[in-house]
Amino acid sequence: NLEAQQRVLGEDHPDVAMSLQNFANLYMEWDRPDQAEPFYYRSLEIYRAALGDRHPKVVLALDNLGAFYILQGRWREAQPICEEALAIRDAVLDSENEEIALNTFNLGRIYDELGRTADADAMFRRSLEVAQATLNPDHRHRVMVVEGYAAFLRTTGREEEAAALEAAEARQRSGQSAGPI
Repeated sequence: NLEAQQRVLGEDHPDVAMSLQNFANLYMEWDRPDQAEPFYYRSLEIYRAALGDRHPKVVLALDNLGAFYILQGRWREAQPICEEALAIRDAVLDSENEEIALNTFNLGRIYDELGRTADADAMFRRSLEVAQATLNPDHRHRVMVVEGYAAFLRTTGREEEAAALEAAEARQRSGQSAGPI
């Protein structure tokens, strides 16, 4: 139980932060977001204090909080959280990393929802480039990035680009050469 864990380890122990993340995730599964939010925040605070700002668990906590806001349609609140996660990843990870592909995809969605079309396009394009460089054509995250970017292209009146992207990816999945995208 959380109270016993806090008593034994202390309220600011990283294991307590992980338990808080787990409770927050459960509250989300139970459709109780108002109860989840403080757990996400407290977990992030503990990780920052105990492990430093650039630790992978801090980035995980940022991801969870950002995803929470995205699921709630709270785009303005999600933006700085996801931007911070990406800044940390850019500083500590190889630029071609699946986590960067997902982070930039989420930022593309956020910017699109906020009406920042050029910024959204840049993030979606970066996400696509990283996903294509790091994930096989059938990987669920690559498929999600391609479908999301194609949908964005369509909503911005770029049907031909969307169709070309989807056709190139279909050729990749079937083992044929994709050609230029």
